[in-house]
Amino acid sequence: MSATGYTTIYNEVLRDSTLSLNAKGLFAVIKSFVGLPGFALSKRRLGYACSDSSYLLNAAWKELKQRDICSTISPSRKMVRSVMSTT
Repeated sequence: MSATGYTTIYNEVLRDSTLSLNAKGLFAVIKSFVGLPGFALSKRRLGYACSDSSYLLNAAWKELKQRDICSTISPSRKMVRSVMSTT
């Protein structure tokens, strides 16, 4: 959903053998939404974009959070603020 029609994904994340395939996929989906003008990304919206169960989505989300690959805002911790480079 990138405004340009494609999304750039960090090779460091994709080639990290300690990250699950689910976490890598979620990272790619999150990156596809980052930068869309006037768009607020939430875990609910990610759920609509993913075909996996909410359990798998939450597990991948937790994995990315534990590695400080993505961060969130709001007291409910449901809104995606940024996706950070691991470098």
